[in-house]
Amino acid sequence: MDKNPLIRKGLAVGIILFFVGTCIIPAIAQNIDEKVPQTICRGGDHDPIHIDGNDQFTPENGVTGGDGTINNPYLIENWVFIAVGSGQAISIWNTDAYFIIRNCTIRGFQDGIWFIRVANGGIEETTIETTPAWDETGIIIVNSQNIKITDNTINSDITNLGLESAYNMSISRNTFTGWLVIGGSNNIIFSYNTVINGSLHVGGNCILDSNNLMTYSEIYVPLFSHVKLRHNYWGEPKIFPKFIIGTIYKPGEDHPVLILPWFFIDWRPAQVPYVIP
Repeated sequence: MDKNPLIRKGLAVGIILFFVGTCIIPAIAQNIDEKVPQTICRGGDHDPIHIDGNDQFTPENGVTGGDGTINNPYLIENWVFIAVGSGQAISIWNTDAYFIIRNCTIRGFQDGIWFIRVANGGIEETTIETTPAWDETGIIIVNSQNIKITDNTINSDITNLGLESAYNMSISRNTFTGWLVIGGSNNIIFSYNTVINGSLHVGGNCILDSNNLMTYSEIYVPLFSHVKLRHNYWGEPKIFPKFIIGTIYKPGEDHPVLILPWFFIDWRPAQVPYVIP
C-alpha cells in the first residue's frame, strides 16, 4: 500500500492545526486593554471582581484577609460567582502584591479569570465552568510572572488556559477539559496535571513532567525554544518512547515565515495514569 498519501494528509492536517494554534494566543492578547469586564444576570454570593493596581485589594473587591504571603498580603477566598453572558468573574491587572485566589466557584461567565501584567499571584482549589462561546477561556494570563496555578478544575469548551508572555510559572495538580495554549512563554513547569478531551499547544520554553495527557496533543514550538517531555501518561500504556509529530516555526510579523515538521519524544512515558490527589 502506498503510504505517501497518508503521510501527506497527516502533514496537511498538522499544518492546519498549527495555524489554528498560532491564532489563539494573538486573539487572546489583541485589544485586551480595550475590553471592559461586564456581565448580565449576576448571581452567587459576590459580584465580579476587577482589580487594577495594588491599592484595589480591598474587602469590597473580595479580599477576605491575609496570607497570600510575603508579609501576609491578600487572600480572595470562598466566593461563588455565577453569570449568564459575557465578561469575567475575576480580572486582576497591573499588580505585584502577593495574593491567592482560593476555593472559589465560577460558572457561566465567558471567561473565568484574567491576569494582565500581574506578578506574584496564585489560583488554588478553584472550579471554573465557562459559558459556551467561541472565545471562552477558563484562565487568561498575559505579560505576567511568578504565578502558581494549583489544584483547580477547569472546564471550558474552547481554551482552559491561555498564556502569552508569561514567565516563571508553576502549573500543577489541575484537571483541564479543553484546549491549553502555552504560547510565547518561558520557564513554565507543567506537572501532575490531567488533560481530558483537549489538546495541548505549547510554545516557548516549557517542561511537561508526569502529567496524564489523555488525548492526542499537538506541540508547536518557536525556533530556538525548547519543550521537554518526560514521564507523561499518554492515554494508554507505552512500552516504547512516545513520538509526537509537531512543528517548529519562525514567527513573522503577521504569520509564521518558516514551518518545519518536527518530532518530540517522551523517552520514558508512564505505563499507568498518575493518581493525583
